[in-house]
This record gives sequence, structure tokens and C-alpha cells, in this order.
Amino acid sequence: GLAVRARGRGMADEELRRAFSELQVKIMETNQKMRLAESQIQALKMNIVHAQLTEKEITSLPEETNTYISVGRIFLLQPRSDVKMLLQQKQTEAKEKISGIETNMQYWGKNVKETEANLRDMVSHRRDK
Repeated sequence: GLAVRARGRGMADEELRRAFSELQVKIMETNQKMRLAESQIQALKMNIVHAQLTEKEITSLPEETNTYISVGRIFLLQPRSDVKMLLQQKQTEAKEKISGIETNMQYWGKNVKETEANLRDMVSHRRDK
């Protein structure tokens, strides 16, 4: 009976070790995703500021002024109103991307917390036996 109990405990310890190492991997992966997401958000925020400043500058120009927009390696002559609309669209798209990234970050955080809670339950369950 003692040998069976010891073998059972060894399997349980191995299961806990495996769960701990999986949690460590998950936390490292999540931290890496979070850092990447934060840098993406920073870049998008800088794009928004750039678009806002550019929009502010072209708004000060007379309405009939044609402006240039860059398209790849060339510049196209466009009416000021079209450029202003493009800049506003750029800002809206960046804000939507930021919102999506923040949603992912919340999900990742919850996922890690749930995994930690499951691991705590396993440990306390093992202690109670």
C-alpha cells in the first residue's frame, strides 16, 4: 500500500512540475506579446499625432490649395479636402487598431490569471490529500 501511495504522489508531483513549467512558458509568451502590443500601440499613437498635426497645418491653407500626398515612392497632387479626409480616416483606423490590440491584451492577461488560479487549485488540492 505504501509503495502505491508513493508512486501516486510521484505522478502528482510530476503533474505539478509539468503544470508549473507550462505556466512559466505561458507567462513568458504573454509578456512577449504584451511588449509587442505596447510598441504597436505607441507606433499607432505616433501616427495619430502625425496625422493630427498634418491636418492642422493643411487646414490653415486656403480651401482651393492643392496639396501632395505620398503614395509609395511618388507624390500625387490632391485637393486639400481629399487630403484632410484621408488624414481623418488614418486617425480613425489607428484608433480602431489600438482598441483591438487593447482587447487582445486584456484577454491575454485574463488567460494567464486563469491558468495561475488553476495551478493554485491543483496545489491546494494536493495539500488537502
